[in-house]
Amino acid sequence: MTPLVKIAMLGWFYAVVPALFIFLPKRTAAFSGLIFGWLFLPWAVKYSLIGPIDITRDSAVTLSVLACMVVFDPKVLLRLRPSWLDLPVVVWCISPFFTSISNGLGAYDGSASILSQLWQWGIPYLIGRAYVTNAQALRHLAMVLIVAAIAYIPFILWEIRFSPQIHKRTYGYVTYDHGGTALRRLGGYRPLVFLRHGLMLGVFMAITALLAMWFWRTRTIEKLPLMPPGMRGKEAVLRKDGKGKRMIDALGPAVVFWPVAFGLVMIAVLCRALNGMLLLAFGLVVLWALKHLKTRVPLVLFAIIPFAFGGLRMSESVTGFVMTSRSSMC
Repeated sequence: MTPLVKIAMLGWFYAVVPALFIFLPKRTAAFSGLIFGWLFLPWAVKYSLIGPIDITRDSAVTLSVLACMVVFDPKVLLRLRPSWLDLPVVVWCISPFFTSISNGLGAYDGSASILSQLWQWGIPYLIGRAYVTNAQALRHLAMVLIVAAIAYIPFILWEIRFSPQIHKRTYGYVTYDHGGTALRRLGGYRPLVFLRHGLMLGVFMAITALLAMWFWRTRTIEKLPLMPPGMRGKEAVLRKDGKGKRMIDALGPAVVFWPVAFGLVMIAVLCRALNGMLLLAFGLVVLWALKHLKTRVPLVLFAIIPFAFGGLRMSESVTGFVMTSRSSMC
C-alpha cells in the first residue's frame, strides 16, 4: 500500500470536495464529489476514527459531500421533508442491525453494519433527495455521470491493452483476488480501473452509454460543453413569454455530442461484462419502444427484471450455476 492511499482519502475529504463546493454550483459539486470519489478513490481500505466509525472510501465520499452541504448549502437540507417514499431506504439501512442480532453478533456489529449501509446507500440517497428535485436536476445528474464516464475512457483503454493493474500501480494493492477467469473475457482483458470488479465497471459504462444515446436521440443535447457550469460565463436569452430576457449559463467551448454517445456504447461493449452488455441491449430496445411505439410497457417490464431476478436467486429457482455450485459443495 502506497502513501498515496491516505493522501487520496484525506485529501478528498478535506480539500477536493470543499474546493468543488467553493468553485462550482452546489448541485454540480455534490454530484461530482459523489461520482468521481466513487470512481477514483482506493477500495478496501479503512482508518479507525471513533468506535464503529471508520474512514473508508464510502464514508470519505459521502461524509465529505454531506459536511460541505451543511457548511456551504444548508438551505437545501432544511427544505427536505420526510415522505413515505423514503421508507424502503430506511428499512434497507437499518435491517443489517437485526440480522446481526439474530445471528448472535451483537449490537456493536449491528451498529457498524448500519453505518456501512448509511455510507453506501442512505447518505447518497439523502443527497439525491436534496438536489434531484425536478427533471432539469435529473438531466444535470445524468450529464455528470456521462462526463465521469468520459474521464474513465483512457484508463479503460489502457487496461484493455495491458491488463487490469491501474489500481495496484497507483495504490499498491489489488482490490480483490478475481483469478484469471474473471480478468479475461471474450479473448481479451476485462478492465476494472479503480472499481472492485469488472462487472461493476460494465454496468456503469452501460448506464452512461444509455443516457448519452437517449440525450442524442431526443436531441436534448447536441453539443457537450468542455467547461463545467459556473465557468462558462453568462448569456441573455428571451423569456418564454417574450417579456424581457433572463441570464443563463453560456455554452462555452463545446464538441458535437453524437460521437461521444456512440463512443460510450463502444467502450461499454469493450468492457466485456455480460451484465453490462445485456443492460445496454435491453435498454436500447426499451428506449426505441418508448420513442416509436409510444408505450411505457417495455419500461415497466425492464424495471421489474432486477426484482424478479433477485427473487429467483433467493428462492434458488434459477437453473444452472446456482444449483450446480450448491451440489458441488456437498
